[in-house]
Amino acid sequence: MWCHTNGIECQAEGDTVNDQLRADVVIVGGGTAGCVLAARLSEDPARSVLLLEAGPVSLPLPDALLDARRVPGAVGEASWSIPGRLASGRPYAFSRGRVIGGSSTTNGGYFLHAPRADFEEWSVNAGSAWSWEAVRPRQLALEAGHGGPVPVETLPADDPVIAALPGAMPTPSNRRGRTRMNAALTHLTPALGRPNLRIVGGVEADAALIRSLDAGEIVFAAGSLRTPRLLRDLGIGGAGVGEGLDDHPQLILEVEGWPELSPDAPTWLGGVVHAVLSDGSTAEVLQGFLPGPLCFVSTRGERGRLGDGVEFDHLATAAARARLREAVRLAVGLVEGDGRARVTNVDRGTLARDSSLDAWIAAHLGTSQHACGGAAIGDVVDGAGRVIGAERYRVADTSILPSAPRRGPAATAFLIGELIAAAF
Repeated sequence: MWCHTNGIECQAEGDTVNDQLRADVVIVGGGTAGCVLAARLSEDPARSVLLLEAGPVSLPLPDALLDARRVPGAVGEASWSIPGRLASGRPYAFSRGRVIGGSSTTNGGYFLHAPRADFEEWSVNAGSAWSWEAVRPRQLALEAGHGGPVPVETLPADDPVIAALPGAMPTPSNRRGRTRMNAALTHLTPALGRPNLRIVGGVEADAALIRSLDAGEIVFAAGSLRTPRLLRDLGIGGAGVGEGLDDHPQLILEVEGWPELSPDAPTWLGGVVHAVLSDGSTAEVLQGFLPGPLCFVSTRGERGRLGDGVEFDHLATAAARARLREAVRLAVGLVEGDGRARVTNVDRGTLARDSSLDAWIAAHLGTSQHACGGAAIGDVVDGAGRVIGAERYRVADTSILPSAPRRGPAATAFLIGELIAAAF
């Protein structure tokens, strides 16, 4: 077992697990929201905070995990690989960060805030603290450009790769130059000198360990694919636990003819387009490079659940299939609009026939790895993250979101840490 005390890495020798796992607040999971929450709660010197992480907590992290030109994804010990399915007959291994900073360490570094429409829906059950008027200042306050801790950078708006995708804006990413600025760097590292904050790694929490914790409050921040399982194993949270998972199914288009990304570009991300589909939902078209060029197309998904694995069926309904067809055709039109670039892994004949395109989508279906829900506000927790009927426990991660944000959830995960901290 490894810990950080006053910013110094140490091995906890001689102590029992129970000796170490004692604090006013214990946070189970050192992911994005967990790091933010630990930093904020430990600002009060009278409150002791213990952050538990299943993976490594040694800081600084390896350069390979912080290189903003890479997507570490499911690399070795830095990620969980969680079995499941995307659709009937389409098994898939879902990836989540298993390292301090969580998925803000292993994701693509995309940093776009959830829009007003999401908060208008969520605040119905979450309360006024989740209203757009309340959260918008908090969103801005996260960013270094507004005095916050998270540097947010883009490629220059006039970069040729941005212009190659009509309607695209440069994709914001949480980085400083080529360094991915995850939640451990932005929030936790500045807090490491506090004597009331301890960070312990190598702790894969289960129900027995959680019951043994000596804490005033226990906060689950293990992510949307692990927190609901812990709640279920503890028998708390009610029938909604593990239900209503939401994600963004994704298709990848291979592209020829886009300008090359500059060899010294600090990011793999190019531009992004958000469009409204016929059913009123949104689609995202994202440029990716290195090794690219690739075009990532994602839409609203069908609801899933946590059963034996992570169970989605994104192709189950005619509406879902129509959304994906429309999004793919939209993306191809944007890529090929000026005649200089073309998509190489789906042909025009396939695009022209619904049945052929459905078959192509079924064979190529992936995910943006944006799964949220499973412990939703209104069903399992209240707007302060308190588990309904078990108020010693809270949740502070994207499992509390009633739906996946219309943008990727990374920036919202940072915000959740801030919101739950403010609710203490």
